[in-house]
Amino acid sequence: MRRPGGRRAGGDHEQLDKVAREVLERRGATSNFLNYHGFPAVICTSPNDMIVHGIPGSYVLKEGDILSIDCGPSSRATTATLPTPWPSAG
Repeated sequence: MRRPGGRRAGGDHEQLDKVAREVLERRGATSNFLNYHGFPAVICTSPNDMIVHGIPGSYVLKEGDILSIDCGPSSRATTATLPTPWPSAG
């Protein structure tokens, strides 16, 4: 299955979290991750060989990185978790 457009090299994980917050807000959804045991973000980001559930930070994506993004949106009575690896493109 082809993933729609790779993540661009040069962006950092905090920027991705900001985008995810905006998407959740537009959709009227909340994050299952935010504030869970003090977790500070709405997504988990794990570059390359990092094990899942990393905290978004200032790591800048480089061409060829693999980034796993896990998002736990909740809307009304529906909850999901969507871990997905994404290749980074230059």
